[in-house]
Order: sequence, then C-alpha cells, then structure tokens
Amino acid sequence: MRRVARSPCVSRWMISKVFHAQLSGGLPIDKIKIDPSFVQRPPGDADAAAAINAVVLLSQPLGKSIIAEGIKTPDQAWMLKAHGLQAQLGFHLGRPMTDGQVLAYLDGPPRAAAWTSAGAK
Repeated sequence: MRRVARSPCVSRWMISKVFHAQLSGGLPIDKIKIDPSFVQRPPGDADAAAAINAVVLLSQPLGKSIIAEGIKTPDQAWMLKAHGLQAQLGFHLGRPMTDGQVLAYLDGPPRAAAWTSAGAK
C-alpha cells in the first residue's frame, strides 16, 4: 500500500470541525497553539505561511488567542509578528530556567536598571 504525504496546511475539514464544535459549545479552549514544525520551516515556505495565516484567520472570529512555539531565530520571531502573533515561545526569547532561577529573575532589578547601575560603578 502506498503512503500519501500529509500536507502541513490546515484542511477545510479541520476548519469546519472546529467551527462546528465552537458553535455547538463543545470547544473548551482559550488558546490555539501553532506547532514548532510550522515555525521552523525555511524562510519563505509557502505552505507554512499558509498554515499560520489559516490559524490566525480561524482564531479571530472565535475570539481565541494564538501562541507560537519553537522560535529559535530572530527571523522566525519577525515572521510570526508580521502575521500578527504576539505570544511566542522559544529559545530565541529565553532558555528554560529552574524554580530558583525564575524566582531570582523575578526578584532581581529590571535588566536595564542592573546594566545602568553596573555601568555606573
């Protein structure tokens, strides 16, 4: 049996199922995630751009926020911002931290103030 390659684009069937579930009250979600496999495609990949655009267009009438994962480069962050995505996760934006590192980061002075005070000494 021959395997058929799956397209990364969002299918009409999936969009219609999501809208049907939303209209019938059966879609208990508040965010839509864009998988890293779309974000990490080569710059200018038309299929990935179409899929991201479809997710953005789908989320707007549903009133759902979107989060993109797997941002590793400034170009990926810029491309997603150009599509209107503000919520992004990935190594480009910050590395994973332990509990102690998060608390120290939150308790410490803002980075600009820390740099200014260190530079003034």
